[in-house]
Amino acid sequence: MSNFVFYNPNPNQKYKKDGTPMRWRGTDCTVRSLAKVLNCTWEKSFSILCKTGLELKMTFDDIKVLEKVYKQLGGIRYTFGRTQLQTVNQFMKSHPKGTYIVHISRHVACIKDGKLYDTWDCGAWKVCSYYQFA
Repeated sequence: MSNFVFYNPNPNQKYKKDGTPMRWRGTDCTVRSLAKVLNCTWEKSFSILCKTGLELKMTFDDIKVLEKVYKQLGGIRYTFGRTQLQTVNQFMKSHPKGTYIVHISRHVACIKDGKLYDTWDCGAWKVCSYYQFA
């Protein structure tokens, strides 16, 4: 049983005639994951990130922008030592409750109550760090 749930609130997501989503090649993982954490629209999430990016004079997906937004939302950052790295699947098993944004190599995703919400199943990838939200 997979803990992956397809999630893409981006209004540009296209669907096949049978209702299944077409492959997504967007670079908006930060916007999508924040939208899931906040239970808001893609546009609202994008606006929050862009506003903070403008304040810091950085792009919306710069790590400093993300850190500021996550901390303002009460997120607490955790990291793993090199020998303690877990895959996203392992992380979900060890964190069955709660809301998290996990950072993996050049990607972020949202995990809520043991389910991975993303446009693809990154469960085999290693979690470098994560934010936990109350």
